[in-house]
Amino acid sequence: VPASETEAMHYTATLNKVAGNATFWDGTPVAGMENGWEGMYDDGVAGTTNVRFIVTEVGNQGGTNKLSPFDGSNITSVKIPVEVTEFAENALFTDDGMTVTGVDFRVATEIGESAFFGVTFESTENNCVFEFNCNPKEYAFYDAKFPANTTVWLKSNVTSLKESVFGHEETNPDYTLATVRLSGSIGVKEVGDYAFENRAGLTTFGYYNNNGTYYLPASLYKVGNHAFENTAIENFDFADNDLNAEGEMPRITKIGDYAFKGCNWMNNETFANVCGTFADIEYYGKGSFQNCDFGGTLDLRGSKVKVSRFDGAKEIYSGKLGVPENAFAGNNITTVLLNDDFEVIQKGAFQANPGLKIPNVLPSNLWRIDANAFSTKLDFAAVPVFEDAGLNVFVQDALYLPKKLRIVESNAFAYRYIKNVY
Repeated sequence: VPASETEAMHYTATLNKVAGNATFWDGTPVAGMENGWEGMYDDGVAGTTNVRFIVTEVGNQGGTNKLSPFDGSNITSVKIPVEVTEFAENALFTDDGMTVTGVDFRVATEIGESAFFGVTFESTENNCVFEFNCNPKEYAFYDAKFPANTTVWLKSNVTSLKESVFGHEETNPDYTLATVRLSGSIGVKEVGDYAFENRAGLTTFGYYNNNGTYYLPASLYKVGNHAFENTAIENFDFADNDLNAEGEMPRITKIGDYAFKGCNWMNNETFANVCGTFADIEYYGKGSFQNCDFGGTLDLRGSKVKVSRFDGAKEIYSGKLGVPENAFAGNNITTVLLNDDFEVIQKGAFQANPGLKIPNVLPSNLWRIDANAFSTKLDFAAVPVFEDAGLNVFVQDALYLPKKLRIVESNAFAYRYIKNVY
């Protein structure tokens, strides 16, 4: 029925049990479907009813109830019957701010890709807990809005948090996913690309230990591209007595591009707790620690990370031991330690660390320094940085360039106050 006279084109959909064969929203019969729920809305034209979506009982699949994709345009709210246990790919996909009530994820056996993309979950209470006994697929809750201080509790034996599964939240105090609770210390091995990207209200991630603290599962070893970008996690650590499946101390050893960008909780201490040293890391990508809170000395000695650069399909260089693009941009590092094996420092690797003292003697095998590598500003301006009193640029007496150095790109040392270069 019309939501109001002023919103004559918006309607509330309801689900009604129907007998016989079900049809998709466009009227196409659904083969093999018996008895289902059809979503109807009244468009205000006398004598007409419009099917918008279907929940189906599938006889040849054990009688499960599955919500099929539908055209949700002009539908402002949907109440899901408790009988629904499966949500198909794109089942409630929306970009119109549709609200959803009544859903009970405890009984869900399938949550398909983009099933709740963009929806708003409504509740009369904050601090809601959504319990899951299945693993949501990619983009299942991308851009979905949860009531303030919501906890998502993944109770099943989840081994991988899928790409963009809970990613991208608009900053709104009325809708925050605050806690993601996992089932135990052994389970999740990987956090997928963009899994929690921009969930600014996310303060807690891990399994709940008996001492009342949330810890990372000991099985976790890989964090994907942008996985925790711009989150606000308060305790990102392994429990002291937890061991992984191999009986070893847990370590995150693979870190994707921009994985922790904008995370001011990621600092020297947190990194040491969850990764050890940079010699222990198999891979960390470009921008992985950009705008974090690393300070003081950054020790990259023993790093095994190889970097490459392409201009379209053209290879500029490949497989060089180096520091990835923008990896440590925008921190508070004052000293960086590099051993002689380093060959490349990529674009912006250490930019916007105004107090950084560039090593007086750069690595002897250093072959190339890409653009903006050590520049003091993240975004260039016409005014020299040392005229900006707020940046506290370090004054350096001398810089010695290695004999093997062949290429120094534009702005590599921009706005640095270096008195002598040899």
